[in-house]
Amino acid sequence: MLENIPDELRARRQWVVASGVTLPDGKIDKRPLCPRTGLAASCDDPSTWGTWEEAEASPHRFKGFMLTDDDPYTVIDMDPTDDPVLLERHAQVYEMFLTYAEFSQSGRGAHLVFRAKLSGGNIQNARNKIEVYSRGHYIICTGQVLRTIAIADCQDLLDRLVATLKQGEPRSIVLEQIDSDIVDDEVMRIGWNAANGEKFRMLFEGRWSERPDLYPSQSEADHAMLGMFSFYSFDNAQCCRLFRKSALNRDKATDAYLHRMLAKFRGQQADQKATVAELLANLPDVTTVKAEVGGMTAADFPEGLVGDIARYILDSAIRPVPEIALAAGLALMAGIGGRAYNISNSGLNLYVALIAGTGTGKEGAARGITTLLQAVRNEKLVAAAIDFRGPAVFASGPALVKVLGKRPCFVSVLGEFGLFLKRLCSAKANSNDLTLKTMFLSLFNMSGKNDTLFGSVYSDEDKNTANVQSPNVSILGESTQERFYDALGASAVLDGTLPRFLIIEYTGKRPARNKRAFFAPPDDLLEKLAKFCAFCLTAAKESKTNIVATSEDADVVFELFDSEADTPMNSGSPAEVEMWSRAHIKALKIAALLAVGRDPDNPEINVTEAQWACKMVKADIARLTARFLDGDIGNGDMKREAEVRRLIGTWFKLSKTEKKKYRATDKMTELGGIPYFYLRKARLLAAFNDHHLDSTRLLANTLESLVKAQEVELVEPLTARATFETRATIYVVGQNFPK
Repeated sequence: MLENIPDELRARRQWVVASGVTLPDGKIDKRPLCPRTGLAASCDDPSTWGTWEEAEASPHRFKGFMLTDDDPYTVIDMDPTDDPVLLERHAQVYEMFLTYAEFSQSGRGAHLVFRAKLSGGNIQNARNKIEVYSRGHYIICTGQVLRTIAIADCQDLLDRLVATLKQGEPRSIVLEQIDSDIVDDEVMRIGWNAANGEKFRMLFEGRWSERPDLYPSQSEADHAMLGMFSFYSFDNAQCCRLFRKSALNRDKATDAYLHRMLAKFRGQQADQKATVAELLANLPDVTTVKAEVGGMTAADFPEGLVGDIARYILDSAIRPVPEIALAAGLALMAGIGGRAYNISNSGLNLYVALIAGTGTGKEGAARGITTLLQAVRNEKLVAAAIDFRGPAVFASGPALVKVLGKRPCFVSVLGEFGLFLKRLCSAKANSNDLTLKTMFLSLFNMSGKNDTLFGSVYSDEDKNTANVQSPNVSILGESTQERFYDALGASAVLDGTLPRFLIIEYTGKRPARNKRAFFAPPDDLLEKLAKFCAFCLTAAKESKTNIVATSEDADVVFELFDSEADTPMNSGSPAEVEMWSRAHIKALKIAALLAVGRDPDNPEINVTEAQWACKMVKADIARLTARFLDGDIGNGDMKREAEVRRLIGTWFKLSKTEKKKYRATDKMTELGGIPYFYLRKARLLAAFNDHHLDSTRLLANTLESLVKAQEVELVEPLTARATFETRATIYVVGQNFPK
């Protein structure tokens, strides 16, 4: 695996070695040695370093790269952890730095290598188990890749990370008792079967001394165990009760001892919620964003096979919608060719979310894909073509890996995708759903030539999974607006779920029935598609990867698009950073699919394809941003406020007779009074029910927030009697209510 270490590191004379033997105290010897002499190496003496060739020829186990002021490199070293909060934080850092990454020597940590310089000294942040080195330190290189892409320039990202790491210890907060809606046995089941279930069981059974590297004393074990409970349950009393049922319980585990730790855990969780609130608070003006979102016609389809597929699916659909047909065309091309072609060290797999209302013909995408692949097979053109159609349901991450072991390249059409994502993104997701979500997030970056999905070994051999080279999972997820956006809270941006998807949305009316629906694919389309399938299957058999080139004009377009992304990435809000983080690679993949469809033998992206792809991605970002601003994402505070605004807007459209059903007086209708009796309808909406607080309290909090923002005003009781002729609670719109 050492051959995976980037060439630009191996070209420098900054290599040392280490014996890697186990010392009498049980620790591994990592002291740096000169690869030529075997004597001690010094970070201040270049004469004690050597070339890569000298290090590779050395009999010593470990090969290390010495970081100095004279090279441009910095390394982030994320240590192994079982703390769910830290695991999430490490994942965010990993997703933030799109650069070469490899497993650390232990196989459980990670190294991120990039070009940047620390403004101060090296950082060793024990609280977050993150270390950052730029000089005077060597890093053991394994070549066991996590992400095989080129070493990137990440100075601005490093500065932002350093500022975050230097913010100090996590704050403690006053504990608030929130009764759990799940019983103790269910919390235990979740922990027992979680991804880190082995550690959970070891701690619960009191076997912490088996891992002295993680738990030098029982205090660290106590901290880890209670941290897991706090992650699975917001009920502090339940967390303490379950901790005392564990073998870690002892006299020291007083209420004060446990509550002190819980206060820090809840503080960390509150900080994460504050980050989400900041993400939402700093979005751009909605009027600017909405101007960028428009509809689509068949004239917008690209040239080549992608457009040909989309035109057939559109013309043969019972409810023809261009957006639906295009989503299917892109997804099918990615599912067939995502593994056979690469651009920028990445395969061409694609995640597409197709969002359209009920009854608008979303099922035409799945039907069109299946019809085309079956026709290629049935006409005896390419018998294996149907294998490019992947499963429609996944039970777990390991189940997905097993499928990839047999069929490493496919597109899956997932119906009711909003409900599926809601299950994966739920705070109560079970272990199968958590591993499946992790697998989907990882697979987005793993279809490149040098990428490998490493298998797993279990005590039950039937569950073992093998390594898969360049797995290509492309997804076409179908959902309605309500289910999709309700399923994805703001945290789905922070964990990288939404930025991975190209969202193609249709918001128009239900189209008229197509009298020409269901006609067979034309011969010329089948011939092109069969040739493409055969080409990709042959490439897989020969382990061949075709590189998609870019014309000079297309390069300029992508450079400008990348520069456009620099502004929100470097100085924008957290929302903008996350939404733009994968914009460039998504545009490259989409444009590459267009070029492959136009010329599978010698694909080169032209300027038109580059512009088309960048426009699609920009519209995607604009659409998602607009949804945030409208409060349509998730079931958080913004969603609840948006629902109340909609109710108020509907109130003024009701007739006088309809208003009387809600006990409105004539004066209310005349002067614009809104009775609380009417606003109570909000409690029936999903946003007010999917929460640990009761719906009445949530509505009160929402109205209070709108009053503080001067969007609505609560009428004083005396004024209500004198002006509106009622003793009921009355609201009127405020000066900041959206026009």
